[in-house]
Amino acid sequence: MREDEIKKGIQLVCDTSKEISKLYEDKNALVEKLNSLSNEDLAPLNYEYRSKSGPVTDLRKDVLKYLLDGNKLDERTFDEFILKRRTGQEDKFIAFQKPFSIFHPFVTSYGHKPFRGFVEQFIDEIIERLQLKGKVKHKFVDFQGARYLGTDRSWLAIYNSKHKSQTTALQLFVDFQNGKIKYGVYRYPEVYVKGPEEKNSSNFDFEALISLFEENKESILKDEPQEDILTIPLAGSKLYKMSHGEFKTNKYANVLDIFKQKHWIVLHESTAKGQAEKFKNKLHVGDYLYITVGGDELFEVAKVSSGSWEYVPEDIINESGWLYREVEYIRSATKPDPSDLKNYKEYIYPSGNSTLTEISPQKLDDANNRIFKPHFSVEFVSDETEPTRENENEVNVLDKFPCNIILYGPPGTGKTYYTIDLAVEIITGNNVSHEENKEVFDALRKDGQIEFITFHQNYSYEDFMIGIRPDLNEASTLKFQRKEGIFYRICKRAEHNYLQSQNQKEITLKRYVLIIDEINRANISKVFGELITLLEEDKRLGAKNELRLSIPGEDTDFGIPPNIYVIGTMNTADKSIAMIDIALRRRFEFQGYFPDYSKVDRFSGDILRHINNEIYKRKKSADYLIGHGYFMNGDEPPETSKVLENKVIPLLMEYFSGKTEVVEEIFNGSKWSVKYDTEKYCWEIKQ
Repeated sequence: MREDEIKKGIQLVCDTSKEISKLYEDKNALVEKLNSLSNEDLAPLNYEYRSKSGPVTDLRKDVLKYLLDGNKLDERTFDEFILKRRTGQEDKFIAFQKPFSIFHPFVTSYGHKPFRGFVEQFIDEIIERLQLKGKVKHKFVDFQGARYLGTDRSWLAIYNSKHKSQTTALQLFVDFQNGKIKYGVYRYPEVYVKGPEEKNSSNFDFEALISLFEENKESILKDEPQEDILTIPLAGSKLYKMSHGEFKTNKYANVLDIFKQKHWIVLHESTAKGQAEKFKNKLHVGDYLYITVGGDELFEVAKVSSGSWEYVPEDIINESGWLYREVEYIRSATKPDPSDLKNYKEYIYPSGNSTLTEISPQKLDDANNRIFKPHFSVEFVSDETEPTRENENEVNVLDKFPCNIILYGPPGTGKTYYTIDLAVEIITGNNVSHEENKEVFDALRKDGQIEFITFHQNYSYEDFMIGIRPDLNEASTLKFQRKEGIFYRICKRAEHNYLQSQNQKEITLKRYVLIIDEINRANISKVFGELITLLEEDKRLGAKNELRLSIPGEDTDFGIPPNIYVIGTMNTADKSIAMIDIALRRRFEFQGYFPDYSKVDRFSGDILRHINNEIYKRKKSADYLIGHGYFMNGDEPPETSKVLENKVIPLLMEYFSGKTEVVEEIFNGSKWSVKYDTEKYCWEIKQ
């Protein structure tokens, strides 16, 4: 490329990135941009979406038609389009928090061809000048983003061709954002080994970039992946098989490549046998898995890197309901062909008929010998076979669960129900049916490893930690006696076990769980007091920032041990009760629970979905939705009319301040007629 071509291209890059930054942050600027697009700009996108469907895609098609019909958007119309498609489909929009995330294809899909063309030439020029052709690979992410969700940042990476992905490699890296160019030698994630240098279009010097890259190109060439047997201690983490067998046909070849590029594992929310639930709520950061394309291809050993799931944009699969989690690649398959495993049909093997399956410790030797060693040059070591620690003061390794969790959501979504499963899994590591978990839960509670309490408005620090109470056995005189609260008692049990396990290695460290139902119904700042500080994982006993506090009149050295877990539930509709204190909020991981219509029969699911759509229109919040639990009653589903009369309508009356006309309106357009009889003062409910 000539010097003037580079200069002109860099100016284009800077101008484009500056415009995108504004569109990314400013909704009004985005509306103006959409209005400025001509029919010629929009026609290719209209053609692309002609056979696609889904909540986000349908929203884009609505706006496309509106613009192609010669109309202009204003902020009110723009918001109405979004609200129309988002209502009742909030979960499908979780990944689309900014308007730019939804509408970036209008700008980036076809309008950025000159920008993309220059960057591709720019990459070729760098590789040619450094004489790296055939020795390196490159990756370029434009403003559509690595997740196709739109971003205000574009970047390119050049790395050793022996690496399967840039995330495992040292990179020559160039970043474009808000009119600036930043470059240097980079290693994922977010670490510059050399640089970065930051320039704009007026002071960018291509020769200076080449000079810096030239000085470091040998480091890139020497940066080769290691292929010796890699031993990975599980250290309390779990190990899974993850199959992308749904995408092994040629039809989905491009889709599968996108998943690989983005480091996504993907599963549909309708996947049976609890696999979707496990994918959403049981996979934790730090858990390991191997990725296979059914029985056709072994791909990668990876580690879960994101704590939450999101929906795959419909642009990628052209079908809604697909979930993804981000992973970090650990090692690529050294022998991708799994044909020698075809005869093994257990779920943990590539040919096993499952999507997400845990590899238990009992199956680990078989998996190492048949899958991991021969196909990945990897060996996993379970907790039982880990070498003895040299540092006797090191905390025993526990499962990778957050120490403090709050399950939040509207009423009836199963929050309390799932605390049983979560508590048992934290303590035992087992993930079985709820019925089996309930038996184990009761036994563990009897043994003192689980405690369950419900907060209320009069709950106090003295109830929770320690205090004094009148001695009712002394009738003749007023005396007070010391009383230990539930949290103090379970902490002391956990601490005793923790100290024993540190001093006597023959004792496997136990986990203890305190469940606090309705955690937001108490004055939590008053109840927790100084414990707020000690709850943090790095402030617990044995941690690097261990803290101990004095309790007035009691312990002068009280700390919270690392083997105690706190699970809270929070009803988001209960606005009359004080919400979670910010100091406590940042010390808990929050896991959302919302209505799941697949858990009830279709008849009940239809009316529940209708009611929730109407609630959302009026409340503009998912906090007030009604959960599927109202329509469940053990093995036999309750009569829908009775549920509406005795449970749903009373709750709606509470939500809407007793306005019967609003409750009647909510059922308009459904298959139910609901009227309030002002003579009998009761509800008439007819199907």
